[in-house]
Amino acid sequence: MACLHTLLFNLNGLGHPEILLKRIREGDDKALFNFAKVDKTIVTHKYARRRIRLAQISGDHKFLRRLGNAIAYDPRKRPFKFHRRNYFMGMIAILATEHLTINEVDEILREACDHVEPDLDTLRKAWNRAGLHKIAP
Repeated sequence: MACLHTLLFNLNGLGHPEILLKRIREGDDKALFNFAKVDKTIVTHKYARRRIRLAQISGDHKFLRRLGNAIAYDPRKRPFKFHRRNYFMGMIAILATEHLTINEVDEILREACDHVEPDLDTLRKAWNRAGLHKIAP
């Protein structure tokens, strides 16, 4: 269950749940909204409860509306292709990149993410921006 939980966070481009929880403890509303997109039980967390109470008392309707939208979000139906591609690029980098060419990475991404246009230049730039090692042309 924990693996599926972390996978849903990554596929939706939200980062690791532990990092989001740390940011929630520090008072980051955006981290709370991102966490609520995947795990609705975050509203029972003591830091989230405190923030919700404060919003209710102060009449912060914008915060409550944004939290409601985050809770209504279904992470299983709308993972963005861009975030899926980045997640799979990270997995490829961890597992076997020393032996792959950019064409092989593109082929894997097309299979896994419906990435249909072979745009190797853009893929190479995204790969480098992600901080992954330099890949052979």
